Amino acid sequence: MTSCALRWVLAVAIFVVAVESHARDPGRDHDQAARGAVAELLRELHYDGPPPAITWVIAHEVVEVCGCTVGADRRWAIYRKNTAYLSRALNLADPFDRSVLLHELVHHIQWIASGPAVDCHEWHRREVLAHDAQNAWLMDHGSGQRVIFIGTCR
Repeated sequence: MTSCALRWVLAVAIFVVAVESHARDPGRDHDQAARGAVAELLRELHYDGPPPAITWVIAHEVVEVCGCTVGADRRWAIYRKNTAYLSRALNLADPFDRSVLLHELVHHIQWIASGPAVDCHEWHRREVLAHDAQNAWLMDHGSGQRVIFIGTCR
């Protein structure tokens, strides 16, 4: 094999290893996309305080974080104590998925301003505001999709 051909084979091998390594570590792209999306969305919300921590999880881990069992397949993200837990299934380039992150950022701003919700009625009020903000954002960005909040305090 000529030295030029050998260099070509080595270059291809290095590229394949890099692509396989990247495929095994999707967190790197998720983290970078999340940082950019968080910064952009917080600017849109006119918030200049500290951003939340972002933790990427798989669907069943989101359920473990919130203690939810009903509708677990629909829980794409949740906010708890300065951390937004996001499903790895989210694609932050997709406007609807980005609106899910915006929803959690609204909860972050609420938490920074007032701490945790003191009761179910406060939690409900915050959810309504976060859903309203999410729907307004979707409308402003030309999406025909909307979210519906169905929650009660018993």
